[in-house]
This record gives sequence, C-alpha cells and structure tokens, in this order.
Amino acid sequence: MQQAEKRNCQNCQKEFIIESEDFEFYEKMKVPAPTWCPDCRIVRRMNWRNERILYKRVCDLCGKNIISIYSQGSDFPVYCPECWYSDDWDPLGCERDYDFSVTFFEQFKKLQGTTPKLSLQIDNCIKCVYVNQLFNCKNCYLSTSGVGNEDSLFCHDFFESKNILDCMSVTNCEKCYENIASERNYNCVFCIEALNCLDSFFLYDCRNCQNCFGCTNLRSKSYCIFNRQYSREKYFEKIKKINLKSYDNFKKLTKKFKQLKEGAIHKYANITNGQEIYGDVIKNSKKCRDCFNGANLESCSYCLYVTDAKDCYDVNNGCCTMAMNYEVCTTGIKSFNVNFSVDIWPEGVNIFYSDTCKNSFSLFGCIDLRKKSYCILNKQYSKEEYFP
Repeated sequence: MQQAEKRNCQNCQKEFIIESEDFEFYEKMKVPAPTWCPDCRIVRRMNWRNERILYKRVCDLCGKNIISIYSQGSDFPVYCPECWYSDDWDPLGCERDYDFSVTFFEQFKKLQGTTPKLSLQIDNCIKCVYVNQLFNCKNCYLSTSGVGNEDSLFCHDFFESKNILDCMSVTNCEKCYENIASERNYNCVFCIEALNCLDSFFLYDCRNCQNCFGCTNLRSKSYCIFNRQYSREKYFEKIKKINLKSYDNFKKLTKKFKQLKEGAIHKYANITNGQEIYGDVIKNSKKCRDCFNGANLESCSYCLYVTDAKDCYDVNNGCCTMAMNYEVCTTGIKSFNVNFSVDIWPEGVNIFYSDTCKNSFSLFGCIDLRKKSYCILNKQYSKEEYFP
C-alpha cells in the first residue's frame, strides 16, 4: 500500500495530502493521482455547471426565442430542448477522426465548437418556466436543481416537494415558505434544519414538532412559543396577538429569532446514522471523507450533493444508484465508471471526457450523444475497433 503523500497544488500552490486509500482508489480506477488540491478541483468542476444565470437568445435550429444558460454570443450552436431531443439533427454528424498528431484536448475543443448544446438541463418537466437542472417536475418557476417537485417557486436543491416557495435543500415538504435544510415539513414558515414539523413558524433544529413558534432544539413538542410551553388554548390566543402582517413586527421577530438561533445548541456536524464520516449534512453513510450534503454513500470522498453512491471521488451533483465515478459534474441514475465528464445522465457506463451524453456506454471525448456506444469524438466505431 502506497503511503500518504504531501503535494503542492499546481493551481493555487497550497499543500494538500493524498491519503493512502486515495492511491488505492486511483489504482482501481486506472487514473493518475490528482495534481490539484480538492478545493481547486471542485471549483474546476463547478465551472461546468451554470445553474441560475439565464439568458434570452434564439434557438439555432428552429429560430424561436428561448431561455438558455448560454448567451447569444456563444462559440457553439445552442438548441432548445424540443429541437435538441428531436430527430431533426444527428449528433454523429459532428464526428471527427482522431488525429494523433495533436492533443486530445485540442480536438475536443473543436468538437465543442461545432456540436449543439442543450439550452437548459431539464428532462420530463411540464409547465416549468425559467428553470434549470430539473427532472420530473411540474409547474415550477425560477427554480434549479430539483427532482419530482410540483407547484413550487424560487427554490434550489429541492426534492419530492409540493407548493413550496423560497426553499433550499429540502425534501418531501409541502406548503412551506423559507425552509432550509429541512425534510418532511408541512405548512412551515422560516424553518431551518427542521424535520417532520407541522404548522410552525421560525424553527431551528426542531424534530417532530407541531404548532410551535420561534423555537430551537425542540423534540416532539407542541404549543411552544420561544421554547416556552403553553396549553393549546393559550398558544392560539397568543399567536393571534402576533401580527405577522406588520412588516415592522416581522422584522422584530426575525431579529429575535436570529438571536435565539445564535444561542441555540449547534451540533458539531449534521451526520445521521453514519460511520467513519468526515463532512457535514450526511446521513445513512459510511467511510466517507470530505463529503457534504449527501445520503446513502459508501467509500466516497470529496463529494458534494451526492446520494446513493459507492466508490466515488470528486463528484458533485449526482444521485440515484451510481458507482466508480471520478471527477464528474452532474451524473447519476445508474451511472458507472464515468470519468472526467459533465452531465452524464440518465444512465452512463464506461464514459470518459464527455459532455451531455444520455443512456450511453463506452464513449470517449463525445458530446450530446443519446443511446450510443463505442464512439470517439462523436464518431461511431464497432466494438472491436473501439477496444483494439
């Protein structure tokens, strides 16, 4: 086993450590050890994921005015989803023969300049406007990074939720406003790190609470105001006197709740049902290092917003049963052995240095392919040619 090794990042020059188990992973993946530190690596990956900056432009195929994550002056064609998914063009028409006299990255850049890009990363969405990175959503507006949501506005990183507004990092919430890092709440307003709460306002780190106002660190409580217990009748009597329709009164309550939150007990890290975990906001996971906002992970490192993954390093924004992925931005739904790629979903297997490829396997340096196999720089090969 190779020992841990200190290196200097070739980008920021800061020192970082490659652990012995990292070398094992790189050997298993048959990739060289990184020359950039983890912080610089995630910045590099996130440069590929524009979630919230939208532009007005024209679809380069149908000519309609569209909303896109790419501006009108981009160096490559941009198609609206209807055109991109249609049969009116063939991604293999952008193919290039591999030229061994120049570097791969020069050839890949030229392919990028001629291959149409998908204007918005949305899939199976109905009546969703000004959105990006959404999947299986309906009636959502100005929202990003979500799966299985309905009737929601101004949200980010939200899943299986309905009728929510201005929420971030929430799951299975309904009729909620300004909820952050919360799960399974109903009719809750201004709640942070709340779980299974109902009909409540201004909560921080509360679990299984109902009809509570301005409370912190409560467990299985009802009819509490600023952590003080009341009878049911007294609670509603006092709530009626709190005039939330007054903006001045609302500011005072917000300030008071902020002070309560600062004085509350803060757990060292939000780790639930975890073993050997180094990170934050992780649940049902084991053997993970430097992972954040994840669930159901095993033997993963340097991952952000990843769920249902095993043996993955340096992956951000991935989900739904994936394994053996390395240096990928946005992947999942049964992806396996995806390396140095972006937007490989749903389903991708044995894919290297590729961009926006769906339901494909055995690709190298490809862009915009759907249900394809054994392609290099968008050129189709036989299995025998691809694997000489």
